[in-house]
Amino acid sequence: MKMEEKRAALIAAGIALFKEKGYEKVSVEEICARIHVTKPTFYNRIGRKEMILIHWFNEQSANALPEARQILEEKGPRAAFPKLFSCFHQIANRMGPELYAVYSNYILQNPDIYHVDYEKWLDLAAECIRQLQEENAIESRQDPMSLASLLMQINDGLCIVWASQEGSFDLQGVFCQWSSDLLGFHEPFIDPNPSYCAPRISEPS
Repeated sequence: MKMEEKRAALIAAGIALFKEKGYEKVSVEEICARIHVTKPTFYNRIGRKEMILIHWFNEQSANALPEARQILEEKGPRAAFPKLFSCFHQIANRMGPELYAVYSNYILQNPDIYHVDYEKWLDLAAECIRQLQEENAIESRQDPMSLASLLMQINDGLCIVWASQEGSFDLQGVFCQWSSDLLGFHEPFIDPNPSYCAPRISEPS
């Protein structure tokens, strides 16, 4: 097994075991045993158990980015806006509250570690907001990048609250309401083509 294949296999095994048993009940030894590699290989390719969640989140967001951009290009900003942020909500939901709480706590304690495509997502959100302003679909005329940054922060905070409350509310629904109020949508933003799916997020292996 090549080194990158080992890394991918370790991430997949870790996510699968976390979902089966719960994060705290899974050891590094158990993850390594699942795919028959040594602990030194784990520490060389992954580093820490928490980094499995970081790597998995990074991969999911990177995979969703091109399709999110395609929605904006093909369907326009009104259709793209709720779907753009739904990528993160799908990832959070498929991690589940427990794993997302571990992920977010580690990010808060290590602010230099964040998903590699954050700036690309931020640029895409800003472009979507800029187009909404050009179409006079929203009242806010603040700088699109500032609004995008604020919405990303709101979304991160909302996901953390969602995880702390064990997923007790509709993450995407609450975010859509809050962001609608913030931007001042003149009409509710409803996807004009419901059959056009949001970017696909793969299930944990």
